[in-house]
Amino acid sequence: MKRLILMKRNVMIALSAMVVSGLTCITNAEVHVVTQMGLQFDPAEITVAPGDTVQWNWMSGSHTVTSGSDCTFDEIHFDEPLNSANPTATYEIPATFTGVIDYFCRPHCTLEMTGVINVVGDDCPGDLTGDNQVNIDDIFAILGLWGDCPDPCPPFCEGDLTEDCTVNIDDIFAILGLWGPC
Repeated sequence: MKRLILMKRNVMIALSAMVVSGLTCITNAEVHVVTQMGLQFDPAEITVAPGDTVQWNWMSGSHTVTSGSDCTFDEIHFDEPLNSANPTATYEIPATFTGVIDYFCRPHCTLEMTGVINVVGDDCPGDLTGDNQVNIDDIFAILGLWGDCPDPCPPFCEGDLTEDCTVNIDDIFAILGLWGPC
């Protein structure tokens, strides 16, 4: 019991230092690659999660990746060149965003050079206590689940947000990256 109290105290000190310094991170983020092939994006439609990154790779010609629909920039997400001078464009999906991001190539939009990013999030990742918010109670839940997941792993155990078969400090960092209301 004394050990758990000391562990909680040490974690709270570390968390306070991170919050003060403004450091948070999102774990499990993936990079989804879209390749420009002639006058198409391949694949033309992808499904990603909040916090993921979309990376477009140039093959030939002069193009853009521009968010919006009907060949009109939405002035919200991205508008990047994709050409020999800039052969890679990236966009990190905001951690709090879910929905659809349509995009197109400015010079070739009327030729239907378009794409779709479907951003689908968990109902509330990190909310281990079911109170519709990610907060200190979820950190305490992580502490109560601390340790290795039972064998066989996967499947991953409760609290293992980073899916590394261990509930540990990385999962606390994941909670911090998801902090706030659902």
